[in-house]
Amino acid sequence: MLKRLCAVRLRLLLDAIIGGGRRRRSRGMAVVYAALLVYLAVALGGMFTLGFSALLPLADMGLGWLYFALAGIAAVVLAAGGTILMAQSQLYDARDNELLLSLPIPPGQILASRTLVLLAMDGAMVLVVLVPAGAVYWRGRPGWPLGCLALALGILAASLLALSLGCLFGWLVGLLTARLRHRNLMTVLLSLALLAAYFYGYFRVNALLQTILLSGEALAEKVRLFLWPFYAFGMGLAGDWGLLLAFLAAAAAVTALVLWLLSRTFVAIATARRPAARSRYRGRDIRMASVGRALLNRELTRFFTCPIYLLNAGLGVLMTLVAGMAVVIKRELLAVLAAQLRVGDLLPFFACAGLCVLASTVMITAPSVSLEGKYLWVIRSLPVPSRAVLRAKLRAHLAVSLPAFLLCGGMLWRASGAGLLMGTLILVTPALFLACGGALGLAVNLLLPRMEWVSETEPVKQGASVIVTMLGNFTLAAAVAVPYPLWLRAAMTPEVYLGVWALILMLASGGFLAWLDKEGTRRFEAL
Repeated sequence: MLKRLCAVRLRLLLDAIIGGGRRRRSRGMAVVYAALLVYLAVALGGMFTLGFSALLPLADMGLGWLYFALAGIAAVVLAAGGTILMAQSQLYDARDNELLLSLPIPPGQILASRTLVLLAMDGAMVLVVLVPAGAVYWRGRPGWPLGCLALALGILAASLLALSLGCLFGWLVGLLTARLRHRNLMTVLLSLALLAAYFYGYFRVNALLQTILLSGEALAEKVRLFLWPFYAFGMGLAGDWGLLLAFLAAAAAVTALVLWLLSRTFVAIATARRPAARSRYRGRDIRMASVGRALLNRELTRFFTCPIYLLNAGLGVLMTLVAGMAVVIKRELLAVLAAQLRVGDLLPFFACAGLCVLASTVMITAPSVSLEGKYLWVIRSLPVPSRAVLRAKLRAHLAVSLPAFLLCGGMLWRASGAGLLMGTLILVTPALFLACGGALGLAVNLLLPRMEWVSETEPVKQGASVIVTMLGNFTLAAAVAVPYPLWLRAAMTPEVYLGVWALILMLASGGFLAWLDKEGTRRFEAL
């Protein structure tokens, strides 16, 4: 039974990545998705290769074990962070929990099948970190065959440790929020905290690498005293087989203990009833709303009550607000940077292009049709035109994102010292980009819908429409931002260039809207 459950979970995962269900995707689309995954792995591997190349002097200082200890810390933190975000939805909030628990299947096997899938995901993330670390270290050094064997054992041990830490944290969150009323709010706050820590570490990585190289001995002593497991991990990959096997055994023991703890409380947490708010009935007048307003409220409610949807599709809005505040606080730094790069006259252009790049990350409409899922019949059974439903999804996209972009655009207008025409383009061009990107995402979702899913994570994070829309938006943003400073600067002014793009985006938005009103409506009614 465990084998069948694992096969089902893996099949669901693969279907979510390359498409599946009743409407099988073509072999060409599967090749495209596989190529995207390979590209992502290569890009991440290249990034880590550059980072570990900067740490290679530690090996020349006789601190090869510290080099591998830092690589192990990076791998475990990355994999455990992903597990923390996935454990709650995969273990306790999966929509098929009640169905599986009602069958004559031991709960331990249900839990084991899901943790094995999480282990496979952790292993993939650990591979992306430790394989480049090993390749950089053993390039040109003797003993690489035994090093590869040690690296394989280290990958297994780091994956087990990441799984145990991620599942333990997910268990704590599930235990604390099992009877909380506002679980979605806590999930959003936790995810935002993790994202803030990630971006802080990303922007501080260069200073961190310099600090590590300048204080190698002192850092080695701290790792040996306070992070002994990673000291054992580093020593093991550097050639101490006894410590490597000890670390592997300890990671396996910790994982077994965490899984035992999860198995003891899995049913209680997964089936816990959420508290309902008790309120007194108060008679009041019913407020009537138009069809368009009611449909818009429906879309906004779904967006703000689904943490996965909010964080993945609307992260660009938050980044835009942060960018606007950073411009206000660090206005002098922006002017100094422009002077150093000798692009002071192009600062307004880069402000507009940067907003277009941020707008390309907002993809609220891309999974909006797929999120209807098995409840599509509810909206279809109402006396509401399909055209109005699709327009409401697009209006929700603009209602969430447009205020933040106009606010940030106004701050950039003031900080860049742009004139009236250029300042107007800083506001108008990103707004038109948002409209075009929203209509594009909605059209692609109608062409590539995924109505069969178990968790909202599938259409939001792994749906084909999201991937295609993301690539389309990024390509469009690059087309806006790149040609002018490289090739067209001498041929026209930035006002003319951005004005042409504003006209192109306006026409493209109109074309998408015309398609949505006719062919898009027909496809929506045929779902």
